[in-house]
Amino acid sequence: MRALLIIDMQLGSFKPYELRYDTFAVIDRINRLSEAFRKNGDLVIFIQHDRTKENCF
Repeated sequence: MRALLIIDMQLGSFKPYELRYDTFAVIDRINRLSEAFRKNGDLVIFIQHDRTKENCF
């Protein structure tokens, strides 16, 4: 089994007032890739910072 790991895509990279290069195409590629993984029975794991102050440096 394979796994796709998607790390913290909501804040650091994609702020509505500060779009990055090719933002919407990047999001589309992530969505299509995660859909393909799911169709194959592979894992899709999302890691998201919850904005708490615990364990922050």
